Amino acid sequence: MGADDEQTLIIPVFPLELTLLPGEPQVLRIYEPRYKQMLDDCLLDEAPFGLCLIDPFHPITGWAGPHLVGTTARITEHEEVGSNHMIEIQGQRRFRILKLIEPSLPPMDPVQHRVFPDLESLLQLVDDEEEGRLYIRAEVEFLSEPQGTLKDELKCELEEEWLSFLDILGNHNGMSSEILEEWKGAQLTTVNDWDAAALWRIASVMVMDANDKQSLLESEDIDELAGELLNIFPRS
Repeated sequence: MGADDEQTLIIPVFPLELTLLPGEPQVLRIYEPRYKQMLDDCLLDEAPFGLCLIDPFHPITGWAGPHLVGTTARITEHEEVGSNHMIEIQGQRRFRILKLIEPSLPPMDPVQHRVFPDLESLLQLVDDEEEGRLYIRAEVEFLSEPQGTLKDELKCELEEEWLSFLDILGNHNGMSSEILEEWKGAQLTTVNDWDAAALWRIASVMVMDANDKQSLLESEDIDELAGELLNIFPRS
């Protein structure tokens, strides 16, 4: 899996029970103090954060740890709803974690703390408020997009699966045959180049399982990405 020839950088990391693909939109509810701090930092700096699928076998400072390959998330919309923050995000670039930076505090005892303490109270427990971050950070390197020209047989199989899925979706929504054919043609043009961006688009619509998405995210070239997609479709 190739890495871009650019300097590594440190980003916030948000481990979740989901995998974000490049170009994929998602909506998240932010309610924990550590991620409210992360959101404040990202909004202030107009910077993305890294979203990674949780790896239950590698916790960090008592928190659930991340898989080492994830995707940066650009915040496109933000709204405060009571004590929660609702954000819309879009997947950007894949990255690999080189080094994890531990959060300043371990998880609170759920028996003692039935509700989350406020952010200010938690920051008072941090020795160095200037550097203290309640969320996980990581030094990361960006990964190159899967390159290459998709083989004709893989392209044909993927197009067949994509059109079949659109048929099911259109019929489910009561489209007439004429409208359905027009819509399918329009949707087919969105993946016309059959490059990595097209495969990410198909995967974000058709693949639901987070672990399946993680396998796609870790693909090294376009043929591997296409092959993983075709292996997943029968289970989708």
